Amino acid sequence: MGPEIIFGKIYDFTGYNQINEALFRHLVIARLSFPLSKLKTIDYLYRYHGVSLNISSVYRFLDKLNSRLKGQVEQIAFNYTKKF
Repeated sequence: MGPEIIFGKIYDFTGYNQINEALFRHLVIARLSFPLSKLKTIDYLYRYHGVSLNISSVYRFLDKLNSRLKGQVEQIAFNYTKKF
């Protein structure tokens, strides 16, 4: 729960909570906490958060991220950096 508390606050503060995809939040925080392979990320999410995923769902989501959400993610990052 430690990484979720720390990285979750940063995730929300930067504005990524505008993306209404629970899997996006899980993947971002898990990859920041434990930057391992996608398979190890799935294991981490199941072991520490009870989120059961298969590798195909992760790859499908990454395709969706690239095709539909990439612009929104970039805009959120850009808007956050403009504050400083």
